[in-house]
Amino acid sequence: MINEQQTGLVFDIQHFCVHDGPGIRTTVFTKGCSLHCRWCHNPEGMDHTNTARYFAEKCIGCARCVDACPHGARCIIDGRLFYQKEICRNCLTCAEMCPSGALTVCAKEYTAQQIADIAVRHKVFYGQEGGVTLSGGEALMQPEFTASVAALCKEQGITTAIDTCGFVPKESIEMTLPYTDYYLWDIKAIDRDLHHHGCGVYNDLILENFAYLDRCQKKISVRVPVIGGFNATDREMTSIARCAAEKHNVFEVILMPYHAFGEPKYRTLGKTYSMWEDAEISEEQMEHFKEIFRSMSLPVK
Repeated sequence: MINEQQTGLVFDIQHFCVHDGPGIRTTVFTKGCSLHCRWCHNPEGMDHTNTARYFAEKCIGCARCVDACPHGARCIIDGRLFYQKEICRNCLTCAEMCPSGALTVCAKEYTAQQIADIAVRHKVFYGQEGGVTLSGGEALMQPEFTASVAALCKEQGITTAIDTCGFVPKESIEMTLPYTDYYLWDIKAIDRDLHHHGCGVYNDLILENFAYLDRCQKKISVRVPVIGGFNATDREMTSIARCAAEKHNVFEVILMPYHAFGEPKYRTLGKTYSMWEDAEISEEQMEHFKEIFRSMSLPVK
């Protein structure tokens, strides 16, 4: 059942996106993720609850956040603001009191209808292929919200896509099936121990859900982050390619070379960004890996 008033936490809405499914799209980034990938470029989407971000360059040293915090998690020493994460209760009072924007709340609560209304206002730009993509974080960590948004968009003739890592209960996928045109399915690794090393969980459920979705005859775009020191090997790329080639409804594979664009975000969240030194991938390596997928008759880019 569609629930127009179903609410969800959203940390970003981006328009004119061309890498989140076919055509020009509006991408809605929801809070909460079931993985903890070391290379994540949206760390603000990892936590399931709302969080505050701190932009040091905007701080005017007024100390309103210090005075407002009921738990003493923020203090000023020698003119510098310090954040004691271990005693923070995430009440977000500090961000509410900040006058300069140095402290901001990561996410905002929307109803499904509000998101659908935003999509309708941009429908003129979508053309035949474009539409709305629900991403994250992990969009299927808020399945009722994601399904309601997709359903409302479909009612307005807008194509829908869900970007997912697949580490969710099968019931969450089932909830969205009637309203979703495409699934963007992330595959980080086939080797289960390697997947655990990079993402914090084993991949059995992901691969089970991948096979299930293929049986549901939904169009699937496989997305593979290519990361040195992790999965950027012939063995792993061949395993991923073979897994994708066995499916009947994979219409493309997207290889995504590692980038560190999200690294500055970690500092604003009080998190540590730790990656392998050899994570970056050369153009020559990418071409080589593309040939592995092409050799199995997979459309790859």
